[in-house]
Amino acid sequence: MDEGMIADDDIKAIISEAQYQKYSQFTLNQVVDTHKDMAWCPTPDCKFAFIHDPAADGNQLRCPLCKVHYCLECRVEYHEGMTCAEYRVENNVSKDDEKTFKFLKGRKCKQCP
Repeated sequence: MDEGMIADDDIKAIISEAQYQKYSQFTLNQVVDTHKDMAWCPTPDCKFAFIHDPAADGNQLRCPLCKVHYCLECRVEYHEGMTCAEYRVENNVSKDDEKTFKFLKGRKCKQCP
């Protein structure tokens, strides 16, 4: 361990379990939010974080925690049997919606709970 680094066991020894859980969640949030290739499952209140590798996963996420299958391009439940363009036509996605999808792509945001 690097000099000056505090070990996890040391932290557990000086704070309560509730405080440690908050610390752990804060640490995870910081890691996910500061790494471009990491993201959260789009489901509100789902705590699943993942590394997105478009070459391996395409634009899909099957969340092992909440079990929802997402299209990460459209930010909706996966549209099986349709391309993203077909989905947008079928669901009357407006130009404003297109701009929103473009803005959200690659950002670390979730649906409101």
